[in-house]
Amino acid sequence: MKKTTIKITIEHENLNLVGLIDQVKGLEREIVEKVIRDVEKEEVESLCGGEYERTRYQRHGSKLRSFKTSVGPLDLDLTRVRDKETGEVFTPVEEALAMPKRKVILEDVSLELIEQISKLSYRKAVETVQELSHSNLSKSTLWRRVQELEIEAKLRSDADVILVDETKVHNQGEEPFNYLHFFLGYNTEEEKYSLLSAGCE
Repeated sequence: MKKTTIKITIEHENLNLVGLIDQVKGLEREIVEKVIRDVEKEEVESLCGGEYERTRYQRHGSKLRSFKTSVGPLDLDLTRVRDKETGEVFTPVEEALAMPKRKVILEDVSLELIEQISKLSYRKAVETVQELSHSNLSKSTLWRRVQELEIEAKLRSDADVILVDETKVHNQGEEPFNYLHFFLGYNTEEEKYSLLSAGCE
């Protein structure tokens, strides 16, 4: 089984709880980057062999990919490989980890925002996830992500209160703006929210 071992060093001298939290912040992103580098090394070496080994594939420079994620921005310098028989140039780690070809903002940011909708107003939810993910996610981008994820919500019969939020979103298309509608159900006995439906007109 392939695995990545990560060593974490925490400075204990004059340590307090706030200092410990500060040291731990950002570890998620470092872990993601470390695993990506390890997977990339395995994939490239399995195709190209060692640095001076001759195989069908050869290292062919690198390319920069940037992603906005729920653990913060990722700026990755990814190794490219060339197939000497076909001339095809590709990035092995992109295929190994199923990295989206053209997307910059990943679904985990959108999902995190959707989870926030049941607890906050729509505008506040966007602001919260922007802060958490260090990304500039717009309302229109969120709406596209909801459509791409094909989220369907069935009406819950246990909701005894319905809350409606309507937000006007300006766009650059033929229509100058759209209205986004969100319907939340609230069960007063269980004190729970649920997303009943979302729409655009």
